Parts: sequence; C-alpha cells; structure tokens
Amino acid sequence: MRKANYIVWFFGFIELILAVLIGIQVYPMLPTQYFWILVAVELVFVVLVLIAVKKTWSSVLMSILAVVLIVLMFVGYRALDKVTDALDKVTDSTSGEHIQMSVVVDTEDPAQTVEDIVGYRVAYLSEEVSEGATATMEKLNAQLDGEVEYVEYEDIVSMVDALLAGEVDALIINEAYLAILEEQEGYEDLFEKIRILTTYEVEGTYHEVEIEIETETEISTEISTETESSGTTTSKPSSGGGSGAIWKPSSGKTGFLGKGDGPSAIEDGTFVVYISGIDTRGNPSVRRNSDVNILAAVNTNTRTVQLINTPRDYYITHPKSKGVKDKLTHAGCYSVECSAGALANLYDVKIDYYVKVNFSGFVEIIDAMGGVDVYSDYEFGGFAKKGYNHFTGGQALRFARDRKSFAAGDNQRGKHQMAVIKGVIDKLASPEWLTNYEEMLTAISGSFVSNFSSQEVYSLIRDQLENPSAWTVHTYAVTGTGARDYTYSIKNLKVYVCVPNYDTVNTAKEKIRAVIGE
Repeated sequence: MRKANYIVWFFGFIELILAVLIGIQVYPMLPTQYFWILVAVELVFVVLVLIAVKKTWSSVLMSILAVVLIVLMFVGYRALDKVTDALDKVTDSTSGEHIQMSVVVDTEDPAQTVEDIVGYRVAYLSEEVSEGATATMEKLNAQLDGEVEYVEYEDIVSMVDALLAGEVDALIINEAYLAILEEQEGYEDLFEKIRILTTYEVEGTYHEVEIEIETETEISTEISTETESSGTTTSKPSSGGGSGAIWKPSSGKTGFLGKGDGPSAIEDGTFVVYISGIDTRGNPSVRRNSDVNILAAVNTNTRTVQLINTPRDYYITHPKSKGVKDKLTHAGCYSVECSAGALANLYDVKIDYYVKVNFSGFVEIIDAMGGVDVYSDYEFGGFAKKGYNHFTGGQALRFARDRKSFAAGDNQRGKHQMAVIKGVIDKLASPEWLTNYEEMLTAISGSFVSNFSSQEVYSLIRDQLENPSAWTVHTYAVTGTGARDYTYSIKNLKVYVCVPNYDTVNTAKEKIRAVIGE
C-alpha cells in the first residue's frame, strides 16, 4: 500500500475518533434529525476516504480535507467540552448551600485574630434557630490553643445586643443574619460597631423536604399576637397548619421541591422555576437574603412564560418558621428551598426547579450576552429612557435594583426585574449571544447554581432547536400594604413588612395555572 494511503487512513482514523466524541456530547442536546444528518455526513466522509486511497492525487486532496476537518472538529469538541463543564458546575446543585459563619467582636475589643479569644464568652444561636453553629464551634475549637465558654441564645437581636452591652465577648453568627439586622432601625451602623475576626464556610443541609401547602384562606386566618412588654410574637396556627413537614397543595396533589420519582417536569412540557437573586457577590451557593423572588411558569408546548414577582418584604410563612410569619427575603438565609417553599405555600403550586444568581453574576452574564434590550415605563436615573433600552450588565443591575425613584417602590422594582428577565429570555432565544459563548459560560459557571440536571438543560436546548419560534413572556406583580410587625427571624423588634393583598395573590395563582394547565 502506498505511503499516501497510510496518511489518508491515519487522518481518517483521527477524524473518526473526534466524530464519535463529538457525537457523544451533542446527542443529548441535538434533535434526532440533526444527529442523523451528522452521522450521514460522517459516512460520506468514510466513503470518500475509501475512494481516495485508490489514486495518489485524491489521497493528497483527502488528506488536506481531513486535516481541515480535524482542526474544525477539535475546535468544536473543545467548545462543547466547555459547555458541558459549565453545565456540570451550575446544575444538580443538591449537595447543600454554604453558610458563612463569622466570629465577631466589638470594635473596641483588643482581639485582632481569632486566636486571641481564648477564655472569652462566645455567644451563638441554637441549632434550632441557626444551622451551622455546631460545625463552626468544632472548627473554632480545633484552631484555638485553649478553651472558650459558649453561651446559647434563641434570637439574633438579644445576642447582638449582648455583645454591644459587653455581656458576652464574641459571637458566632451567620453573616446573613448580620445583614438582616443592619437593615433595621437602630442597627444601621452595626458593621461600624463590630469587627469580624474570621469567617468559616460550613456546608448547609440540602432540604429536599416536603412542606405543607396552606390555602389562601388558611393563611389569612393566622392571627399574630404582639406582646409589647416581652417583645415576642406568637401565632395561632391555622386549621390546616402543621409542622411544615408535608407539602400538600389544596388541589390534593402531593408535590415537593426538586427531583421526584416520576418523569421530569420538563418532559411533561410544563414546569415552574423559582428565580432567586441574592444580595452578595462571589459564591452563589452562599445563603443570603433573597432580594429577587420571581416564579416563572413555563409551557414549552405553547412557548409561554408567566413571570410572577413577589415583593421581598412580603409577610408570609415559610417551612422554617413553623407558622410564624416572616419576611420573604429572610427565608433565603435558611436555604433556597426555604424561599421556594414560602412561594409554593403562597401560590399553592409545586415548584420544580430553582435558579439562584448573585448580583455580580447578573452583571457578568448580561455583559457576556452583549447586553439586553429592556422596556422601561419611565425615564429615570440618567440612563433609562421610556421605551426600549439596550442595557449593559451594570445598567441592567441599576435598573433592576432601583426602588427609591418610584412611588411604587419595591413593586416597581419587581416589574423592572421581570422586564430584565424577559430581555434575557428574548436574547437566549436568538443565536446572537453565541458570538460570546465562552464569556457567557465563564460568567454562568461562577454566578449561579440550580437544581436542573444537565440532561434537563440538554432537553431544553433540543426543544428550542426543534422549535425555534419566539416565546411569549407575560409579567405580573402581586402587591401589599406596608406595616411594621414582629417576624420569625427578628423576634424582639418590629420591622417593616408588606402585608399581602390576597386578591392579587389569587390573580397570580390563576395566571400560573393558565400556563401550566392545572
């Protein structure tokens, strides 16, 4: 056999290996007809190789073609590998969120490092109130060359007040709780009065738990009893109230957040996604206040999305609160499942998936997409005009966070957040963003987490390729009335809350069911 034949066979063999590797990667996301087209192209190439080896001139041409194909396929393989790697990082995030537990002292305290607190009285919240305290004490004990005295507290306010009054020397506390307290009247300068010596990241428990859904009537009949002298709140449980251990929608269907034993919700064509935006930068798996709380009811058959915004201060129950009302934003400090459970409870709907994004990731993702087109009802801030705007990531973040420029405050901010999400959906439905796909994947990898599986994401991609028609996105925001009351998270201090308008909640329920068909 001529030397040229060996060269053709060699290049053909390399090309065939790459073809198989690419086929394995693209099969889950390509429509069947597209996949078989690729197989047919590869078979044609094999036939051409067999023909080419008969003549020297054709062997040379085929060798050149094979080299070109190998280069193109290698580039394609690397690109697909980045896609799968990015998806692996952001999907199936069921190993638990991270809790940032800090050791805190008063700013006047002489301790400068955590090793200086040997012999201190260290306060912590009971595990019933704050997950992660025990794990943090174990880490602290291992680091210290001596002992400390631990003092247990049952609420944030009393524990922080004890530190500021000198009753204890240090705190072990979830940083998310410090952020909660800093928002309250009288604690605005909290971070100026304390010093964080060190922060431990501990693994939070993944709560794939079932919760009890209460009907709107049952929720509204809960009675909050305020005792000014003791500064505590008690709740009379509703007739259908329970321990938060079983999730029973009023429709009678049992459901739960996350994965079930039945078929994927995406396979059914209808599902609900909880979109959570947390008030932090960096690791999106950290538990923090959830400042963005949007439900997306999706119907892939009708190409329809219904977005429902819920104000961050909505005064409702969540799985952790055991019937006591709390602000929706605070639920994120306990877990993303807790936030989703609160919304599932409120809207009497099964939430299948969550997507959790941090603010820095929000900016990076939109910049990587080349910006988004967003409609604004108002001109404000010196950057947004009435009508459609092409926003960079930073501009989109400003647009989505501003509430002080409007009389409607948080309600208008929620509408802006949904407008940005609509812009993102429209951009993703077009191939334009693919020009910056590498930047997009990098931004996604470090910016959000979800409980979608990789296969479910591939299924969505395949569905979009099979049916590239545009999506219809509807938006709706529930409303409420401002008030001040005690909450589960801050028991001894009245804070601003938004009491739900249940007429708007019922309208939201109808809009969700109109999309998912329940």
